Amino acid sequence: MKYSGLSNKGKVRGSNEDFFHIPFNREDVNLFIVADGMGGVNAGEVASSLAVASTAEFIHENYSSATDIRLLLRQAVSEANRTVYQTARSDKTFDSMGTTLVAAIIKDGLVYVANVGDSRCYILRKGEFRQISIDHSYVQEMVDKGVLTPTEAQKHPKKNLITRAIGAERFVEVDVFCQSWEEHDRLLLATDGLTGMLSEEKIKEIISSGADCNRITEQLIQAANEAGGKDNITAVFIAND
Repeated sequence: MKYSGLSNKGKVRGSNEDFFHIPFNREDVNLFIVADGMGGVNAGEVASSLAVASTAEFIHENYSSATDIRLLLRQAVSEANRTVYQTARSDKTFDSMGTTLVAAIIKDGLVYVANVGDSRCYILRKGEFRQISIDHSYVQEMVDKGVLTPTEAQKHPKKNLITRAIGAERFVEVDVFCQSWEEHDRLLLATDGLTGMLSEEKIKEIISSGADCNRITEQLIQAANEAGGKDNITAVFIAND
């Protein structure tokens, strides 16, 4: 298994409030996390880094004894929510800060995905590219109700309005998904700075290219910037080769 992670502030934002985690080495837990922070001055950056660090720490501390990876992920993200929520309320500088988060653990031929907000996880398998996670956003709710089509949602003025975030409330509902992880599968975790700038067809084209993982994350960031780079851009890419 090979992987790469890359983040860029884009062409408009003055700072980068995204944060990500990838394994340090082959002996490390196959844990991948992407977060997109929001809030006042520096608060988004604090929220995303806190959430990623808290999630990773909880998983590393409990991974060896865990019997249910779904539960482990849900508990880890809930702990991250508690950490961000309490930090926001203990310091007025960080009041109202929050973050999205999407995390994946790959173990024993399965990929487990947890998400809060609209950072996404996609899988590419045998030419089929699809989203595993489900956005917690206003436009996704409208799509679910049949009010908007997915194409209309992509261009809607409220497409960045999320309905669930880490740190926004004392408790958060965490969605967890599980599916098989097969040879030659590709997994992508990304913030909306990428998915909001590029069509799924363009993303699929780039990650299907056969280039090495580092080159693919570079190409994704470059393409999002060429499309306008209106937000921070983060991509974590995993290839099961």
